[in-house]
Amino acid sequence: MNLRALAVGDGNSPNILVVGDGGTALVLPASGPPLVNHTAMSKTLANLYAVAQNPNATKDDLLIGGAVVLTQGLAESWDGANTFNPQMTAGGANIAGNIYALLCGTNTFYAAGDMGAIVSRTSAGGAGGGANKWSSVTSTVNTTLRAMWATAENNIYAVGDGGTIIRYDGTKWGKVPIVTPPPPVSLRAIWGSSADNIYVVGDGGLVLHYLP
Repeated sequence: MNLRALAVGDGNSPNILVVGDGGTALVLPASGPPLVNHTAMSKTLANLYAVAQNPNATKDDLLIGGAVVLTQGLAESWDGANTFNPQMTAGGANIAGNIYALLCGTNTFYAAGDMGAIVSRTSAGGAGGGANKWSSVTSTVNTTLRAMWATAENNIYAVGDGGTIIRYDGTKWGKVPIVTPPPPVSLRAIWGSSADNIYVVGDGGLVLHYLP
């Protein structure tokens, strides 16, 4: 079994949720037993690839994304205790392929995955009804996106296959101009300590560092 991603929730404990293959969802609580397997509660056997913290910590403490189930990438929210609820089921948009990246901003949530697909929803509300209605976003690329990171709602990055790096400036997504473009490999993670100190890593031991 492969474990693919983890995030720390704001609700209840807070707990650390680790997700992986076969619908695995492992909880590492702040106190009590060291490991609780919530796989049965995730209601899926699909591989889970992404999990992100909701900074608002209302009814959906963490968001979870994964492999295609029927016609769309699996998307759920977790209430921080015992319940998973489906996302992208209230009409609107979804991602037809796998969901590899999730990002929860203060006002807007994003999901990204196969073929450069990105969808977004407002952070308001919980997991049911109109609160899980997502909208399509024009990403400007058609390569798979595997990770997202942001410093603010108007400074969001996504990285993925083929050395893809794109940025949202609050109005639109566009490719990031790079003096020395990265090789066309899969970029798998992005993180920074500020808008002026960002790291991207990928296949073949590739490490990129943005430091103006």
